[in-house]
Amino acid sequence: MQRVGMVKLGSTILRSLNIPTQWYPYFDDEDWHKALNWLEHERYKGLWRRHGDWSKWFGRFKTHGTRDQLRPMIAALGATRSTKRLWHTFFRHLTRRALLFAEGNRKNHQYADREEMTIKNPNGTWNGDKWRFPDPTGPQIWASYIRGFLNCLGKDFISMLDNCFVWLMMFDILKMTDFFPDHLHWMIFLSPLVILSILDLQTLGSSILITFKKANRSTYVGDMNHLCDLSWAVFCYPTFTIQLARFIYLFRPLAAVPKSGSLWDKKFGPQTALDYYFRPENYGPPMNHLWKHVVDWLYPADSVWGILRKKVEKAR
Repeated sequence: MQRVGMVKLGSTILRSLNIPTQWYPYFDDEDWHKALNWLEHERYKGLWRRHGDWSKWFGRFKTHGTRDQLRPMIAALGATRSTKRLWHTFFRHLTRRALLFAEGNRKNHQYADREEMTIKNPNGTWNGDKWRFPDPTGPQIWASYIRGFLNCLGKDFISMLDNCFVWLMMFDILKMTDFFPDHLHWMIFLSPLVILSILDLQTLGSSILITFKKANRSTYVGDMNHLCDLSWAVFCYPTFTIQLARFIYLFRPLAAVPKSGSLWDKKFGPQTALDYYFRPENYGPPMNHLWKHVVDWLYPADSVWGILRKKVEKAR
C-alpha cells in the first residue's frame, strides 16, 4: 500500500509537470485502479490492507494498516483526484478512529522462530497477534485530506476561494464593508491557507527532527513518508510553513557514508536517504530512481532552492 501510493504520487507529480523519467514506468490509470481494487476491502470501502496477499499477516485489513502505509495513499488519491475513494477513506477513518489513529493494532513480524523474526521472513510461521497501540494520526494526515479534497475541486476553485478570503480580509481591515458582524470575524480564519498553515506545523516539526535529531539520521523510513508529505503539499497547496519545512530539510545529513561509484554516492541528504533505503541488497523496488526526479523538482537547480542546495553540497 505504501509503495503503491509512493509510485502513483511521484509519477502523477512528474506527469503533470511534463517531467519525463526513464527509470520507472508510469502507473497508468488501468494499473492504478487494479492496484486499488487489490488493496481495498470489497465490502467496506475505504478500508485498506497493506499488501494484497491475503494468506500473509500483512494482508489483513483491520490489524496491520499503519500510519506509514496510509500517508502516501491519501496523497496519491488526492493527486489523482480519486474523489470517491478519498471520501471513502476519510469517512472510514473518521467513523472508526475519529481521525486520531490508524487501523493497525497488532505488531508486525511476529514469528514462532526467532531466526525468522530476525530476517523478517514473510513465509514464516505466524506467532499469533500481539496487540500494540495504534499509530496516532494528527495534523499531517488531516492536512493531506484537505489538500486532496481541494485538488479534487480543481485549481480554479482553490484560487477563487483564496481570493474571496483575501478580499474579505482587506475590506474588513479597511472598514469598507460590514459583511461580517463583529462576532463573526473569526470566520475569516476558515481560509484554507490559514488552516493548512497551522496543520503543517507537524510537517515542519518532522523536518526539524529528521534533520537535527541524531537518532533519526539512520532512520530512513521517515524520509520516504516525509518526502511524500512535503512534495504533495508543495505540489497542491504550499504554505509558508511548508516552505520553511522545505528549507530545513535541505540540511538533512547524508544517509550513508558515500562509497566511490556506489548508487548513493551523492552529497544531498534527502536523495541519499532514498538511495540507501531502496538499495538493491535491500530487495526493494527502485523507487529512488523515480523519486530522484521529484527531489530535483522540489529543489530545482534553476531557482533559489538550487542555489541553496549547491551551497549545502559544497559545504560537505
